Amino acid sequence: MSHGTATLRQSGVIPYRRTEPGLDVLLIVSRNSGNWIVPKGHLEPGLSPRESARNEAIEEAGVDGNIGPRSIRGSPMSAIPCTELFFAG
Repeated sequence: MSHGTATLRQSGVIPYRRTEPGLDVLLIVSRNSGNWIVPKGHLEPGLSPRESARNEAIEEAGVDGNIGPRSIRGSPMSAIPCTELFFAG
């Protein structure tokens, strides 16, 4: 099966909160696989990568918050060419 030359674009978020002792990072486990996940998904038409990342956090983890302005590039483990942008939020 050929995927052509198109690159899949995804965005996600690493949810955290600042607390008095430091930083808490939200760990999320997939209900389907039981694996640790980072909320991420395909960029949704009409939304920026940040907006898509926020939607994924709400849909996959039930969390909402402010999404940071900077992104880091992920390293996908996929046979399909993919660009992943992760935001802290």
